[in-house]
Amino acid sequence: MQATGNVIRKRIAIGSKSERDAVLLQTRDQEYVLRIVGANPFQDPRLDALVGKRICAQGDVHGNAFLMTEWREDAAR
Repeated sequence: MQATGNVIRKRIAIGSKSERDAVLLQTRDQEYVLRIVGANPFQDPRLDALVGKRICAQGDVHGNAFLMTEWREDAAR
């Protein structure tokens, strides 16, 4: 699957044991918790570096997570 959107940091799962700040991919229609396949699911410096950027990503959706296999910055804003 391909998805394009803005990478943001947002608090998720508020009020639960899983509450945390996470990196999300915000598309036109949905927000996905963003992860890189094979990387630490809770903290990844590569994801931190994408916050504030617009990307075009390839990967798979599993529940509310987008598991990226590759990505590039999207120049169109």
